[in-house]
Amino acid sequence: ANPFDYQVFINEDLYNRIENNGVSLQADVGFDGFSLTSISSYRNNKMQSNVDVDFTGAAIFGGNPLEYDIDTYTQELRLASDGSGRLNWMVGGFYFYEKVDQNQTIAWGSDARPFFDRLFSGISPTLLSGLETMFMLPNGTSFEAGRGMVESAGQTNKAISVFGQVDFEIVDNLIATGGINYTNDRKSAYFRQTANTNIFDTLPLGA
Repeated sequence: ANPFDYQVFINEDLYNRIENNGVSLQADVGFDGFSLTSISSYRNNKMQSNVDVDFTGAAIFGGNPLEYDIDTYTQELRLASDGSGRLNWMVGGFYFYEKVDQNQTIAWGSDARPFFDRLFSGISPTLLSGLETMFMLPNGTSFEAGRGMVESAGQTNKAISVFGQVDFEIVDNLIATGGINYTNDRKSAYFRQTANTNIFDTLPLGA
């Protein structure tokens, strides 16, 4: 009644849990005239959440649990001159790997069938029951609690890069620079959707 009373209607256990962690290691080793640098890293990101997708106090939907997991690895190696002469150089390689997985579920709640019976009551109070009888299905099959949609998706990304650069000081304060880089980046992805529903869920019943 009052849009500013700061009250909401929720019948789901809402949560949003996020966990991030990572580690990196850098090693620098000096040699006569050049140095070696190695940088390794790993990062993980996880999330779990649930929302009341019908935004009402009725259990029309049984929540919307969502979770994802992301793992990322990187490795870089570089060889570089010490910068003491007119000619300086650097060569290196970089490797990247990332894996993403996501799962999501949305299903009808215990109030779904009464809700749609009421919604279609203008057409017929027994519309859904009549259709179920017509198709010789048990009463209550349409919009049955627990049935719904399950989705899984993910991606894998692998990349490798090789690079190099040369700096030559022609005269004081005049440096010529040349470089080259090769990168190969590959991605693969998947998407699966399982509908644990029934024939009435997709019929255009009513407006």
